[in-house]
Amino acid sequence: MANHILRKSVYRIISDLVRSDGAISKDELDLMESIEDSYGITLEDKHGGYAMTLADAAEHIAAQKPLVGKKLMNILERCALKDGECCRDESMLISAIEIVCEGNGKILSLPLSNRPILSSQ
Repeated sequence: MANHILRKSVYRIISDLVRSDGAISKDELDLMESIEDSYGITLEDKHGGYAMTLADAAEHIAAQKPLVGKKLMNILERCALKDGECCRDESMLISAIEIVCEGNGKILSLPLSNRPILSSQ
C-alpha cells in the first residue's frame, strides 16, 4: 500500500478519536501533532483523510502487516487516555478499529457526500 494512503488512514482514525468525546484537550492536540510528525502527515494527507470514510481507513490499516495495526492500537489507547479518561465513544471507536484489524468484522460508513443529509435530519 502506498505510504500516503497509510498517512491519510492514520490521520482519519486519530482525528475521529480526538473529536469523539466532544472535548479536545491541549494534551490531545500535542499528541496528535507528535503523531503527525512521526508519520510525516502533510496538509494534503489531512484533506485526504477527511474525504476518506472511517471504514476505508480501517480497511487500509488492516491490509498492512499486523505490526502496523498493533502500533496504531497503542497510539489510540494513549490518545484516548490523554485527557484522563476513555469515554464510551472513544472506547467504541478503538474496539471497532481493533476488530477490523484482527479480521473479525467491518465498519460501515457513508461517503462524505451523504453526510450533510444525515446531519440535517
